Amino acid sequence: MKRDEIIFELAGVTHIFRCPTRDFHILYELEQARPFLSNIGLLENMSVTRPIPTGIIVQRSRQIVCMTAEAALNYVKRDEDLLTFNYSVTYDQKAPGEGPVLINGYTCMVETRPPGYCTLRLIQPGANGIGRFIETRDLRIHKQVQTDTHGLMRIQRHKAPLTLPDEFDRLINFLKQNQVKEVAVHIS
Repeated sequence: MKRDEIIFELAGVTHIFRCPTRDFHILYELEQARPFLSNIGLLENMSVTRPIPTGIIVQRSRQIVCMTAEAALNYVKRDEDLLTFNYSVTYDQKAPGEGPVLINGYTCMVETRPPGYCTLRLIQPGANGIGRFIETRDLRIHKQVQTDTHGLMRIQRHKAPLTLPDEFDRLINFLKQNQVKEVAVHIS
């Protein structure tokens, strides 16, 4: 077994679900995939000192694993055209280190993690001076955004591999081919 593989076993027949680090980060951040990750034992075995568990074998309901895999796949496919890119941001004027980037008078924060995402958050100071998010925008569908302080913010896309749709399709087919009640999940 490799570090980026999860092995599913039904009645002595195995299927390897390959999930490279980039894909795992996408899956982990996708809220709708949490039931799948939880169901296969990843989330219950994670801790601060051991973020991704290894050497774990859990028995799970084949039907529930299949159902949660289908749900996760639906959301991956919804954004597949956007998840096949990594994103970066550049500005026409002043480097971001030269002061806060403002949009409509609000400080903005751009996040390009996890891979496949590019999110803008506008921040307003609260009554006690601590900032609070007042707006969140998905920048993956934009080419540029006008800022108050740094000119145009340009969103750049860089092609990146995404194996999740194919891996989920193969896993779901494997789970549906056998009517055994439980599946053994081996986390490498």
